[in-house]
Amino acid sequence: MSGSIDIWDLSDQSHKASLIENTSSIPITSMVFQPHGDIMTEQKLAVGDVGNLHIYIIPKNLVNQAGREYDNMRKFLEREEARVKYFHERREKLEALVNAQDRQNQTAADTDQADTKGKTVEDKDNDKLDAHLEDIYQKLEAECLELLKQQGSGY
Repeated sequence: MSGSIDIWDLSDQSHKASLIENTSSIPITSMVFQPHGDIMTEQKLAVGDVGNLHIYIIPKNLVNQAGREYDNMRKFLEREEARVKYFHERREKLEALVNAQDRQNQTAADTDQADTKGKTVEDKDNDKLDAHLEDIYQKLEAECLELLKQQGSGY
């Protein structure tokens, strides 16, 4: 979209492009490598946008493998695949753990509701008695405060 080509050297650094080649100020619409024939011939890349065609000769160090580059890249990709697989498995385990915790919390909440619903008649009578005694206490407290006010104790 930016009209530039990012060139990556993953054996050097995998977090950013090694080289950025600006081809134009408008988006690239097509890229084609010249079919690679003989090692001695130059490797070319055709890059096109809406109105222009650019032909780039790719340096040999970006075309030919250096030393154990193929094996190193294969190992790098295998490590990345293992890392991604580990994080997927880890996420699945964490989601299962969260789901199990949610189910456990729901079961505990259901049990608490069942305990309140399953009160005996005696428990319900005790609740009514407690509420009645609380009302009596509140009335008594209000009367005491009123008496103190009338006597001028400053309350």
